[in-house]
Amino acid sequence: MNKKLFSEILKNQINSSEYTTKQISEICNASYSTVERWKSGKKYPEVHHLWRLSQVLHSGVSTKHHVKGCFFRYVEIIDSERK
Repeated sequence: MNKKLFSEILKNQINSSEYTTKQISEICNASYSTVERWKSGKKYPEVHHLWRLSQVLHSGVSTKHHVKGCFFRYVEIIDSERK
């Protein structure tokens, strides 16, 4: 699997959302530079940040089931990239 898949997905989702990187960092209670590292593929979000990203980036079309699915998809991608 492409090692940058998660970062590309995250960048695309943030860019197509109504939020800026700064707003995402505030919502996730993470620094702006940390979110930039997630987007560049230099670092993965911690689990609690993944859950918050799932909630925020998928809230417009989401049911709780959909948000959980997105969260588990994030975890699956990161897990496969770490192998």
